Amino acid sequence: MANIRALPLALCLALCLGLVAIQVAGPASAQVSTRCLTKGFDESEFDAFHSALQGLLSEDAVGASRTWHSRSGKSGRVHLVSGGTKAGSTEGRVRITRYNGKREVDIFTFNYRNVPKKGWQSCG
Repeated sequence: MANIRALPLALCLALCLGLVAIQVAGPASAQVSTRCLTKGFDESEFDAFHSALQGLLSEDAVGASRTWHSRSGKSGRVHLVSGGTKAGSTEGRVRITRYNGKREVDIFTFNYRNVPKKGWQSCG
């Protein structure tokens, strides 16, 4: 039987490694890999929370959050845990959640780096 405590860590590690692979591999393979990495998320959800976190990291202070809504009807929030432009940093940590009914459920937390001319990119 799998160790329950090790499962979230293993999932997070797999997601982080996969996102690095997406950045290295480029857009052609990103569509397939994104769906695999964000199992349970469709492309519209990924686009929605990615758009919200760009604004969060660029414009908001630590502790702020923004709501995202996908074309598929799902929603959640992105929370700025640390860093971001207002904190004078080119790095930030964001927690991404999704609503399950009225309950907000943590999905994952990622670190981002502001890459010149590309915006905020996941870095693990």
